[in-house]
Amino acid sequence: MSVQTSLSFSSPVQDLLDGLLTAHTEAEVHACLDQRGYTCDEHWAPYGGVENNGGQFLNQQASARGALVEKVVNSIDAVLMAGAHERGDLPGSPPASMFAAAERYFGVPGGRLAEITATDRGRLARKSVQVVFSGRKLPGRPTITITDRGEGQAPDDFPRTFTSLAASNKLHIPFVQGKFNMGSTGAVPFCGKEHNYQLIVSRRHPAAPGDSEAWGFTVVRRLRPRADERLSRFQYLAPGGRILRVETDALPIWAAATRGPRRIEWGSLVRLYEYDLPEKSKATLDFTRMLNRRLYRTPVPIQVVETRSFKIDREAIVSGLDTRLAVDAADVVENGFPVEDELTLRGGPAVRVSLIPFKENANTAHWVRASEAVIFTVNGQAHAFEPRDFLRRRGARGVGFQYLARSLLVAVDCSALPSGLIEQLFMGSRDRMRDIDEKRELLEELAGHLRGHEGLRTLNYRRRVTAIRRSAESSEKTDELFRRMIDSSAALAAILRGAGNIPAPVRANGRRGAAFEGRRFPTYLRWRKGGSFLRKRCPANSWCDIQLETDAENTFLSRPVERGECIVAPEGWMKSRKLWDGRLSIRLQPPEGTPAGTVLPLRVKFTWPACLRPLEAHGELTVDPPREVAPNSPGQKPKPRKSSVQPPEIREVRRDGWSDHGFGERSVARVDSEEGRTIVFVNMDNRSLTGCCYAEPARAEELREMYKLATAAMAVSLERAVQEEEVGQADADQAFEAIGDVLVPAVDFAGRIAYADGS
Repeated sequence: MSVQTSLSFSSPVQDLLDGLLTAHTEAEVHACLDQRGYTCDEHWAPYGGVENNGGQFLNQQASARGALVEKVVNSIDAVLMAGAHERGDLPGSPPASMFAAAERYFGVPGGRLAEITATDRGRLARKSVQVVFSGRKLPGRPTITITDRGEGQAPDDFPRTFTSLAASNKLHIPFVQGKFNMGSTGAVPFCGKEHNYQLIVSRRHPAAPGDSEAWGFTVVRRLRPRADERLSRFQYLAPGGRILRVETDALPIWAAATRGPRRIEWGSLVRLYEYDLPEKSKATLDFTRMLNRRLYRTPVPIQVVETRSFKIDREAIVSGLDTRLAVDAADVVENGFPVEDELTLRGGPAVRVSLIPFKENANTAHWVRASEAVIFTVNGQAHAFEPRDFLRRRGARGVGFQYLARSLLVAVDCSALPSGLIEQLFMGSRDRMRDIDEKRELLEELAGHLRGHEGLRTLNYRRRVTAIRRSAESSEKTDELFRRMIDSSAALAAILRGAGNIPAPVRANGRRGAAFEGRRFPTYLRWRKGGSFLRKRCPANSWCDIQLETDAENTFLSRPVERGECIVAPEGWMKSRKLWDGRLSIRLQPPEGTPAGTVLPLRVKFTWPACLRPLEAHGELTVDPPREVAPNSPGQKPKPRKSSVQPPEIREVRRDGWSDHGFGERSVARVDSEEGRTIVFVNMDNRSLTGCCYAEPARAEELREMYKLATAAMAVSLERAVQEEEVGQADADQAFEAIGDVLVPAVDFAGRIAYADGS
């Protein structure tokens, strides 16, 4: 069915719109349409003008969270577009980015919401974008409405905008995010359970080109496949091939936290009936935290309104996690953090890496999730994640921070990467990366950068020492029994080979002495070695490091207000940059094809807003011939390393030490293989073990020894599987907890049967 020019309808159309705006369940929407005869197929048009459109809807975001975030992003785009229309910036001179647009249209310095007050953020949110929760509390699903006071769309333009699939509406506008034209499709399959109803209402901004006389509205639905069909079909309501419209000055569609809805003259509303959102608490808690993470840096704040029958906290303002960290996290983030480093991928510009380690006693659940410990963003929006396993796992594909991983958040800003690389790296659904060489290179470079960060290494070491001190050494009897167990089983020896306890000195990373206290605005920048003029040589096929000293505070290059800038020449040579405790570390790499013998001036400069005299260090950079890599001697094989089959060190953890290891009452054990030794931390207050000892107090010591022996062997085996990426850490922990529930009675019963049969 082709959609024709919209016509004005009489009051029954207004009644229909009122009914749809009043409805909060799928059944109510269906009844509203059915009573007016609008459920018949003849009143509906194929979404995108394509009958077979199920693939476009069903192959979008894998989660309801990501699909909903796309709706919010579209509203942010609409608000920025409205600002551009009001200023007359289109098509002539639009801002270069969404953050430049926020500064131009809303007076947000640099597009950083941390630089305006909380009052101003709330005021801006309440007139820009809101997300409203209504309908049912648990066990029902909420109905979620996203409303904006943006550019809006005319009824005639719905088929080319809201209900299109492939139109390039925003492709050439530099300051918007939603350019895939799929924002309206991903969320629909998560609406309701049968029809997947979604309501769209919009009116064009009077400063924008096009018809702004009337409000248009439509409903999107899903038709399940018939017997002769393979996929569902998606349609939108267009009776007689026309978008429904009502001619009224304003509609009461802007919700308020403490009173009834307000009328607005233009903008858009998208309502998702009974949306299947994983966050089940009130909107101002888990949902707001999720939205802050997904919109890590947003140019426009969002108002979240809870209208269901919760008694308190009916409103929250989402300003992005970057802003929350800047204004609310001073008491929960480790001293000297957050910091922002730069890391350059091969043949491309730098990505910015923000490091946010939280204090041990901080409630990190409010800030970071285990599945989203590393957030990759483009223009402030999360595009992919890496789980906590990446931070905990050792080797080239992991960082190896077993103690810090539970409280570390890493944000990687990929906005400066070439658009072709961003398109190749991230899926259009903006919830994951493709498994390609570019992803592997990015993760390997990131892992190496994090492993080498002095501040993070020091924190991980200190927490390790604390955990060891809080645990108790196991008895000599346990060690002897473990040795006997190894001697009796070749299979167990094979699993434990190389994982034994190899004593090694434990060294703290970082320099000794008083804690570093830097200046907000540095007074010097100089070479650590080489005098006032550094002469540095760098192989044509490798890299070289340069080190400088400064009194700049650790956050000098990353803080949101009065941020400093580090400029390095020659341009395009910087591979990575770190500033920590008065040391600026820069890795330089010659661009591919740079000839040996090239001599270039070397300069590192610090500057900042209102800086009268930048700080500079000068030198000379010479490119040496390519470094030769010595090949292995022909026919010579490296000698195999001897691997011991000694028992690991077993340490007992009680309830007061659970927080050091992320233990709970069902947790069993955790393995530490750092610093050349293997330690198994065993939870001696495990719920199942405690119950068994309570039931048989006379055998309590025997049961505890049995538990430690079996636990240690399984823990080392599971740890090996995690490190080799055969299983994820979260899955391993869950499996271990399930085994722990029956471990002692099962092993005890098997032992008794074996003893009885032997007697």
